[in-house]
This record gives sequence, structure tokens and C-alpha cells, in this order.
Amino acid sequence: MFFGRSSAIMIYGSTNLLKITGEIYSILNAILVLEDGFHLLGEVFAGSGEVCGEVVCNTAMIGYQEIITDPTYHGQILSFTAPHLGNYGCHPDDNESETPQVKAVLSKSYCRRPRHIRSGQSLGAFLASHGVIGLEKIDTRSLMLHLRRNGPMKAIVSTLTTDAKRLMERLAHLPATAFFPGQKNIAAAGPYRWNNEQHSPDNEDIDHHHGKEYRCHVAVMDLGAKRSILTALAERGCMITVVPADTDVETMRTLNPDGLLLSNGPGDPMSWKKITGNIGSLLGWRPLAGIGLGHQIMGLAIGIDTFRLPFGHRGLNHPVRELSTGRVLITAQNHGYNLSSDSPLPEGTVMTHINLNDRTLEGIENRKYRFFSVQYHPRGYQKADDHESFYDKFVEMCTDAQA
Repeated sequence: MFFGRSSAIMIYGSTNLLKITGEIYSILNAILVLEDGFHLLGEVFAGSGEVCGEVVCNTAMIGYQEIITDPTYHGQILSFTAPHLGNYGCHPDDNESETPQVKAVLSKSYCRRPRHIRSGQSLGAFLASHGVIGLEKIDTRSLMLHLRRNGPMKAIVSTLTTDAKRLMERLAHLPATAFFPGQKNIAAAGPYRWNNEQHSPDNEDIDHHHGKEYRCHVAVMDLGAKRSILTALAERGCMITVVPADTDVETMRTLNPDGLLLSNGPGDPMSWKKITGNIGSLLGWRPLAGIGLGHQIMGLAIGIDTFRLPFGHRGLNHPVRELSTGRVLITAQNHGYNLSSDSPLPEGTVMTHINLNDRTLEGIENRKYRFFSVQYHPRGYQKADDHESFYDKFVEMCTDAQA
């Protein structure tokens, strides 16, 4: 390991710590062990202890903070295939949720001194402040190739021991709930109003009328909604009420929004059966849109099957063809399950998008019942030539519903 001439290096006895220009960094050994025995050694740059979860890889070159705080990654061990992580630090405005959602972050190399005008703290400090383990010097290329060959796997990360055999035995005896935590931990506990400055889940009465300053009233059914979804709707003039995803049909009708949006979220869509039934009862009542997990639940509600992908879609460069125009969208994706393109579509429902990497189903629409959904994560920003008009289309449908 090389340090420049200006670096002041101090060794702290047997504690395996380095002090470099005033900051203390751990060089403790750590290990990642998969359920089939595959394991990799690394070094700690944040946190300590042992955590377990499903290990997944993301191919994005940028956006690590948004990805780490995306509720769709709740409870997972996340490896980045980009070779360098942390160079521009972290800023609170870039969070997709209040805290990191992953249990551990794996990287090839980590930048300990970020350089960016917006950087508020380093990635390591951000993870450590929330008790999330960060490892560097992991052979992420080898890990990615192993998962592509063998499929998703349970794994354990430890800074307490590097005994792979012992950790494999521990993995074998852990219950399934240790790897796939309940989704209710990340969804809204009760309804609250959202705007881009603040939200108030408890101390603000939720009214049911449409203020004159809003184009329409949207209810976001929270399965693990990203903050950028709420921001995109607010920027388009929507009054937004976030509600728990399991809100019953009667309560939803009493709220009386102009439209419903079923958000992204983690896990197997088949584990949300109650919500699937509610969505089936609401079809045709108000315009309805879905993103990610919300898209899968909408598909289940109309009779389309789901299946688990061999190694998931996770990254920022997945090509998706919009069938009505032939245009190719380069999309952000994060999911391990998909709607089956082999299932017969109900009458009036059409396929709108397909993934060009593996031909999987990426979008559906039914104009009679006024619903549409996409598997990818639409861009939220507005610009004249933005070819991903998901939010604009939905808001227009909600506005028309007022007539």
C-alpha cells in the first residue's frame, strides 16, 4: 500500500488501524462466504460484525448512494461491478430513503478522500453511521461471473472471522427470515402528505379535497417507494398522499384520489397476495400505474404469472424497446422477478415494452381499465426531449379523470 509523502502514518499496536492525515481507517481482514462455499477475502472500510442476506450485483458506474438507499435492495448484500467506489462522496439530497437499505456493500477499490463540491461526507462515514458494513479489495468480477453461472445465492459477510467453513455452517442453520426480511419494515406505517421540502406522517391531517394549487391528487401505494418517484410527481404539480400498500379498498375509496400509483419495492411479488387482491378490486375505478414491484403486482392482479430471473436485472444500462414507437430506452433496473411473457394477456391488455437483452416483459397497458405499468425505473426529471414520459402520461390521465 502506497501513501504520498504528505501522508502521516501511525500504526496503533495490534488494533490493525492506520491513521492517515488525521483520519483512522480499519485494515481488518473480512470475508464474504456464499452458500455453495465460494468465498472472497477483503478489507473493511466501514462498519464491523456479521450480516447475512442475498448477494446481488449492480453494473452501474455512477449513483452508488441512490442505489444503496433504494428500498428495492432492502436486506441484501450489494456488490458493485464498477472498479472504483466513493470518489464523489455522499450528499443527503441524493438519498432515495432515509437510510441505507443494504446490509453490506462490496467493492473492488474504495476512495477514502472524495473530491466533489457537493460532498458532505465520505461513503464510508455514511455507511458506518448507519451500521452498514463496507468491504473493499473484493474480487467483484469473479463474484459476478460466479453468480451469473450459478444464480442468486445466500451469503454472509464477516469482519469477526475469516474461517469460511465455520461461516458456511452458520449459513446452513439460519432461518429464511434472516436472508429475506419482511417488507413491512420499509413501507409507510400510515398515510402522510408529501411535498419536496418535508413530509409529515403523523402530525398533519390528510384532507380529501383538491387544492386549487394542484393539478391532481395522487395516492402512492408504498411498497418501498423511492423518494425520486414522489419528487417527480410533486414537480408535475400533484398533491401526493403516501399510503401503506395494504390499505383496504374502502379506505382508498374514501380518500378519493384522482389516480393511484403502485410503487417499487423489494422481494417476491407472490408474497403480497392481499395487496394483489385489493388492486384487482380497484381496476377501472381510477387511473392506475405501477413501477417495478408495482408492475409485477398489477400483472398478478390481472392473471399474469411471475417467475424468478436466473440472475436478476440490476444496473443503469438495460435496453428496453417501446413497442408503439420502436424507440430503445436505456433504463435503470433492479429486480429479481419478472412477469411471464408466456402468460396469455387478458382481453384489452397489451404488451408495451420488452427487454432487448433477454426479451422479457417490461410493460403492459389496458386503456379500458386505465392502467399501465413498467418494470424499469422511469427517469423523474423533466426536459423537452425526455423519451421516458411515464410520469407525464400518468399525470395527464389523473387530470383527465377530474372531468
